[in-house]
Amino acid sequence: MEKITVGQIELLVEKADRYLQINDAGGSALEAAWRQIDTEYKPYDKWFCYHTTEPPADFLKKIGAALEDNDIAMRLTASSYRAKDSSGCIAVTEESFKDFAACHDQSHSEMYWNSEKIGRDLSRWAIFMLPEGGYILQAMWDARQAEIFCLEAASETACEPLLQAAAALAFDSGKKEILYMAESDSLGQQAALKARFAVRGFYKGYLVKGTM
Repeated sequence: MEKITVGQIELLVEKADRYLQINDAGGSALEAAWRQIDTEYKPYDKWFCYHTTEPPADFLKKIGAALEDNDIAMRLTASSYRAKDSSGCIAVTEESFKDFAACHDQSHSEMYWNSEKIGRDLSRWAIFMLPEGGYILQAMWDARQAEIFCLEAASETACEPLLQAAAALAFDSGKKEILYMAESDSLGQQAALKARFAVRGFYKGYLVKGTM
């Protein structure tokens, strides 16, 4: 993504996908920049992302931003990781990508990282599936940290081998930690706690949909 500054606010912009992201911004600087941002990027979906930072609730309500993500930030470090069985998990390859794509686009139809964008470069991702259903999607592009974007399974028990497969690959690849933004009280969060992930804050994401 391209970094652009409007006033005192840094934007992450993906022009091809009409996507704009603002991280942890608030106060008078955001309010001062908003009119220009809204005018110049009106067709873009505008995401306001807050990482263990309280969002400016009044401002976000005023501009019609909708709360889309309300997650618990969880981290697993290499020193805390304990290897467990991940048998049954199948690594997604170019040949099997269509099976994953169908599941992912059905369960996360509104997610920015849809199968079309993921499929542009599978080397940036680690994806595992279970034959009986369920998958984990993990970003690998950061040199230090892997990040789990999705964990979908029918039960907490089914989540566990998927987490183990993703963690093993991440740490074998030299990552120092794994970040997982889990939905509060979800099966994924409970499985992550069992896998020695620790709660390290929260994440809230607000969306203003683009208009023509």
